[in-house]
Amino acid sequence: MKRVLKKGGRIISHQPNAEGVFGNAILYGDFTHEVSFTRNSMAQVFLGSGFSSLRSFEDKPLRYNFKSFICRVIWDVFILIYNFKGKGAKDFGKEIIFTKNFLSVIIK
Repeated sequence: MKRVLKKGGRIISHQPNAEGVFGNAILYGDFTHEVSFTRNSMAQVFLGSGFSSLRSFEDKPLRYNFKSFICRVIWDVFILIYNFKGKGAKDFGKEIIFTKNFLSVIIK
């Protein structure tokens, strides 16, 4: 990927989240998932290969009907309470990504 990308080119990656609440369930719940990642392991792979930056983001639950809307509200409240209690960004320097999967944007 690095060879064919121009300087400033981007890779958008969607991968199983090993540090999430459901890390093992997502890894072993789909036979195509041979490995799962954390933000740190993604950084090791790409930054160690010469890419210039990497940012990772939660893959939050989508809102497409009333039930999914309620799930998203519950999810957002959970994250808000977790961070409010001081267990989130203050302890780890970054917000924790709890979702089953997460997105990464890697820049050459």
